[in-house]
Amino acid sequence: MGPDLESADARCSATPPRMNSEGDASSLNHYRRLAGQWEEEQHPHERLLSGLELVALRCWVGSQPEGTPVLDPLILDWLEAGEANQPEDWFHSQLRERGCCNHCGNRYKLENLAICTCCSITLCPFCVGKTDRQSSRYRRCECGGDWVG
Repeated sequence: MGPDLESADARCSATPPRMNSEGDASSLNHYRRLAGQWEEEQHPHERLLSGLELVALRCWVGSQPEGTPVLDPLILDWLEAGEANQPEDWFHSQLRERGCCNHCGNRYKLENLAICTCCSITLCPFCVGKTDRQSSRYRRCECGGDWVG
């Protein structure tokens, strides 16, 4: 089994992370908090996102969910720094990786899975369709994050 499949298997069996202890469930506030920590600590590479989390941030910035105020320039700087820290063609490489739905366990390419912006769990189109609809257009994870992808 190659490294991509092993990492996908680990993701499938891992317990999904949950929201921070302050109960901050909005994607905008979640990203503002993380980008703020990066800024306060003088831009350490350890505070940059990678993998699924960076894909979710990029998708969220690109989709601008309903009701999202104008994006904080700090979030955009943080995204740009995170992307600059990745290998060339990282985004398309990530989308081609296989992952699984954290609900039903079925395997898909990441490009076909929805990612939660806050806890980074992934759901297939069938399972994300069963989640609560917060508006006429967007669905939310039980942690309060937006489904993107």
